[in-house]
Amino acid sequence: MIAAGILAVLFVSIAFYQYFVGPVNQSNKAVESDLDNEGFLEDKKAVLYFSTTADQDMDGKGKSFTVFLNQEGQANFFEMGGLELGGIGVNEDEVLMEDKENFYKVADGFEKIPRGKYQHTGDHIGYLKAKKGFYSLYNSGFDRQTGVYQSDLYWEEEGKFKKTVIPFFIEASVVDNDKLFTLSTSEDGQSYVISMAGIGSESSLETVTEIEKSENSTTFGQLQADEKYLYFIRQTGNLTEMVKVDKRSGENVISKAIEYQDNEETMYQQTPFSFKRSVFLQGKNLYFIDGFGDVYRIPTSGGESEKAFSFQKEDMQGSIEIFHKNNHLYLFTLNQNKSSAKILKYSLLKDEETGEWIIKNFPELNTFNKKVYLYDFIMLKEIKSN
Repeated sequence: MIAAGILAVLFVSIAFYQYFVGPVNQSNKAVESDLDNEGFLEDKKAVLYFSTTADQDMDGKGKSFTVFLNQEGQANFFEMGGLELGGIGVNEDEVLMEDKENFYKVADGFEKIPRGKYQHTGDHIGYLKAKKGFYSLYNSGFDRQTGVYQSDLYWEEEGKFKKTVIPFFIEASVVDNDKLFTLSTSEDGQSYVISMAGIGSESSLETVTEIEKSENSTTFGQLQADEKYLYFIRQTGNLTEMVKVDKRSGENVISKAIEYQDNEETMYQQTPFSFKRSVFLQGKNLYFIDGFGDVYRIPTSGGESEKAFSFQKEDMQGSIEIFHKNNHLYLFTLNQNKSSAKILKYSLLKDEETGEWIIKNFPELNTFNKKVYLYDFIMLKEIKSN
């Protein structure tokens, strides 16, 4: 019941950026032989991931698309099977894509890597520097034999992917120094549980701490980590709070961040449009982006938060996603009616827009009258500032 309730919240939040599909332009489609070209990634500036939801794959016809944008603002896409909340892993000149059954790696060529197990919902994907390989985490569902909920973790080691199982539903997570930290809800629903697991064949799962949870609390974004602490954002009623947890001792501090008007319309509208990217850590500040497009700066020391800047209302229409890197925040926005898109660049030091990149003739992604959603967006190269 807990997992079902959390998924319901996710479906509400992602509904803000659905992309209604139409006829496909085959000239924009990339096939495996295109991705196998050694220089395929050289002129690519950004990459996005769209997919149908898990319920749309019950007939086996769910689809996902990785869209590559080159430096000229031209787009082409690679079609895969569906994977709700799927993502893209990036390391220098490597890109790892995923769908319900396979990984697809693009580096000096193309490689399709079967996982051997169906997955319906992703959590997050990234790169492990110590192991020199990618990892990916999934909310995999209940095991038919044991009845226990499973979250499968795959990691790449010595060129091959291995798997371990985390025995609960994961609400948020982060990998820090090759350790996986997860946020989940206790079986009785009375507390949040922070757990830690090493990534490797001999990994073990430890509970870092438990934090009391109100009945109507929910969390936004992924866990964030610095050298000593974990951070996450929770919402209780009209109050948004930052939770700060010592990774070793489990001691935690809860600080008020934002207080919204206490009415149903406001609470609905403030729900973040980005499930994965609504929270990020920059220096000594945690940033939170709500459904209004307001970007809040929250000191990790627990000081008073402030609204750093806001996205323009006209840029909050259609399919939107955000990406953070090197003191900059990027906003991707897609106008479905005109099949055009743009990426806006914001400085976190100046609290203002500093660049814009126009993408014309964005491809329509045909999934046979099904809807795909934008789940991930990554900048591979910088956009020049104004």
